[in-house]
Amino acid sequence: MHVLAWVFAITMLMVVPKPASALDGDALVRICSGEQVFQEIPAELSETTCMFYVRGIIDHADIHGEYKPEDRVFCLPQGTTPDNVRTAFLEWADGKELSGKSSGKSLMAALVERFPCPDESP
Repeated sequence: MHVLAWVFAITMLMVVPKPASALDGDALVRICSGEQVFQEIPAELSETTCMFYVRGIIDHADIHGEYKPEDRVFCLPQGTTPDNVRTAFLEWADGKELSGKSSGKSLMAALVERFPCPDESP
């Protein structure tokens, strides 16, 4: 399965000539909803593309949190899946104007609001 994920990721890098800035918050919502946003990515791969994006943000936050736990900005409960995060993001984004806003910042804002870290102060 890991090999398939790498093949897919490399393929996406080759066929998607869009700059990262082309993926704003609105586009991420549409991709995570299964819409075809870019001509180069068929609609049936949109949710998979979303899951790779979500997994990347989660992995980055997990790795950063291991080295600087005091800097964690969200905390996923044990057993939270990328699909749970995708659903939380779509629910958070409902009714928000995310056009022109960074997809990464939009996803992070949703994670911070939906998955706050427990207050550890006495």
